[in-house]
Amino acid sequence: MQFKQGTPVKTASGDTVGNIRRFVIDPNTNEITHLVVEKGFLFTEDRVVPVKDIASSAKDEVVLQGNAGQPDEFPIYEDDYYIRPYDGEVLTDPVPMPNFPVYYYPPIGSPGWYAPITPEEQYVRKTVTNTPAGTVAVGEGAPVYARDDEHVGDVARVFTAPNSDSVTHFAISQGLLFKHEKLVPMNWVTRLNDDEIRLAVTSETLEHLPDFDG
Repeated sequence: MQFKQGTPVKTASGDTVGNIRRFVIDPNTNEITHLVVEKGFLFTEDRVVPVKDIASSAKDEVVLQGNAGQPDEFPIYEDDYYIRPYDGEVLTDPVPMPNFPVYYYPPIGSPGWYAPITPEEQYVRKTVTNTPAGTVAVGEGAPVYARDDEHVGDVARVFTAPNSDSVTHFAISQGLLFKHEKLVPMNWVTRLNDDEIRLAVTSETLEHLPDFDG
């Protein structure tokens, strides 16, 4: 499917919910995973629509699946949960990327996309020493490299989901590029070895992440 900013998005019955405002890109694949649809006739706020819920896409309209759900069931778009790729970040081959792409930047503690954060959730610091066969130890001090091969820092802390050992984020320690720690979601990792972590984003995008105060 191909999409264009400003294209109307309609329900299966033909009602316009709003127009395409932004595109959410998977940094590992450069594929569009979601559309940000600005408020319109049915959307009272900007909403995030998964591409899997789209039935068809044309130059003049995008049509949702009949089972896509009610307009108010789509998650509200919040700028704080997204990061704009910086110059040279999004590759253009084989198909040029649309204007205004963003990466999803999940808040710490969210077990998945758009999951709410509750005050009761607790997150722990992990140092892995023994791991089962087929797994990789993510330990403090492991060097982290951006897509442009810059050493952006070392793992300072690792965070897991509530009631789970599944790692959702890790903090990069202060290094040559950063004066403060940066929080990186695990879905930005392209390669995870015992001795290093490789990311899908460049050092420039990491520099523009908000500082993590712990």
